[in-house]
Amino acid sequence: MALETVDLSALEGESLREQIIPQHLPREVLRARALRLALRQVSARKAAPLLGISYDTARAIYRDPAFQSEVRRRLDCVFEDVDAQFARKTLTLNEKITEKSDAAFQVLCEMLENEATLPGHRIRIAQDILDRNSETQAGHTIRHTTLDIEKLRAAGNAAREMDKVIPIRKEA
Repeated sequence: MALETVDLSALEGESLREQIIPQHLPREVLRARALRLALRQVSARKAAPLLGISYDTARAIYRDPAFQSEVRRRLDCVFEDVDAQFARKTLTLNEKITEKSDAAFQVLCEMLENEATLPGHRIRIAQDILDRNSETQAGHTIRHTTLDIEKLRAAGNAAREMDKVIPIRKEA
C-alpha cells in the first residue's frame, strides 16, 4: 500500500485546522477530553485551563444533561467491571479457603486419632473440630424440646381449675 502525499499549497489562504478538521470535530474532541476529565473527578473550574477554554464553557459542557448521563453511564461501567473483578477474586479466595479447610480438617482428624498426640493437644483438636460445626460452635445453644402429653394434660386441667376459682369475664 503506497502512501499518498497531500498538496498543502492549496491551504495557504485558509487555516490548516479549518481545512483538514471539520468544525464539529473540535467540539467533539473537546467533549471527549472533558469527559475523560469528568471521569477522573476533575471539576469544571480545573478542567477549563486544561482544555484551553473558559470556565463558563467548561461549566456549560459539564451541566449538559447528555454529558452528565454519559459520565454516569461510563462510571457505572467502570464500577461494574471493578465489582465483577472483586467477585471473581472473592470467589477464588473462598474456593481456596474451602479446599484448605477440607485438608486441614483431615489433618486434625488424623491427629485426633493418633495415640502419639499429647492429651492436651487432642482436647484442643476436638474443641477445634466442634467449633467448625455450626450446631456446636461456641455461643450456640442447643435446645431440644420434647412434648410430654401427660404434662400438657395436667397444665390444661390446672388452667381449667383456675378459671373456675377466678372468674374471668368473657366478652363475645
